[in-house]
Amino acid sequence: MLNIFKKKAQTLLGVDLNPAAIRLVELSREEGCYTVENYAIMALPYGAIVERQVVQAEIVAQILKQLINQTRPRVKQAAMALAGAAVITKTIEMDAGLNEDELASVLRLEAQQHIPYSMEDVAIDFIVQPKEEQAADKVSVLLAASREENINVRENILSLAGLRAKVIEIEGHALARACRFVEQHSGIATDGSVLAVIDVGVDSLTLNILQHGFLVYSREQTFATELIAQLQQHCFRSTSAEAVPAKIAQGIIFTDLMGVKTHILEHITRAFQFFYGTSHYSSVDCIIVSGVTLLLAGLESAVQSQFNTPTVLANPFVNMKLSKKLDESRLAIDAPALLVACGLAMREEG
Repeated sequence: MLNIFKKKAQTLLGVDLNPAAIRLVELSREEGCYTVENYAIMALPYGAIVERQVVQAEIVAQILKQLINQTRPRVKQAAMALAGAAVITKTIEMDAGLNEDELASVLRLEAQQHIPYSMEDVAIDFIVQPKEEQAADKVSVLLAASREENINVRENILSLAGLRAKVIEIEGHALARACRFVEQHSGIATDGSVLAVIDVGVDSLTLNILQHGFLVYSREQTFATELIAQLQQHCFRSTSAEAVPAKIAQGIIFTDLMGVKTHILEHITRAFQFFYGTSHYSSVDCIIVSGVTLLLAGLESAVQSQFNTPTVLANPFVNMKLSKKLDESRLAIDAPALLVACGLAMREEG
């Protein structure tokens, strides 16, 4: 029987803003199978976004509009994420018998104790974490809060680019969504495994910990001023976003980045030390490395050697179909930078 009139799931356009670039992913889904319809990465000028805070909104919107005009995605409703200083997260233990509406009411009261802003200016969201070793009558709830102005800025950027903001969510949730797909289809981890995701940016590093497919820990670590200067020199100089993947594909080794990568590895080590020292965890089962492509070449092998733990570069497109217009080898190179954008695109409408 032909399925000519079969409807595809209404997916969203994933738009990831970070200090180095705008990353965009468009997916379609039919009968549980994803197809990568479109993706793009366009570099941002230095200073447009600093430590995940949008500083030059009009410039960011102009570049996003340029990206949209070039890629012409069919989906116009978008999902975008909040991260870093733009969002505050806190895990709170709550009574297990509360329904969603009751949780929302109680959490808003609880939030007043943890958020240094007037609640009138704050939007909050929450997700109930899977039960682990907690009491049967309690659940752990991950509370997330952000000032309304952070959300408004992102909505305005999307609007100026000709898109409609459908979802503004926490970056860690989008990342977890993409990693759940990777876990299910790559065999890198089994159910219940503790998965660490390291995201390397041009001014910070974030360690995310996932278990049972849910985010259980996230901490961003800002790089020292000297290291940020070196990273910005490499990532914002004349090397274009188009040229970087080509150089990596040709096997060119960025020898001038070796010292930088040593410093990044030191930051990763400290991030794990802090995580182990402040949680009940003492190890992880697998490590995924994501972030700015230029900074990742060879980093996964160094991390695996340092921690003696299976380590891979992020590729959320494992086992996805590709549109005929896309270059599979190029996508494989760009994939580590697209983890969050892919997770946003997997957030379906409604």
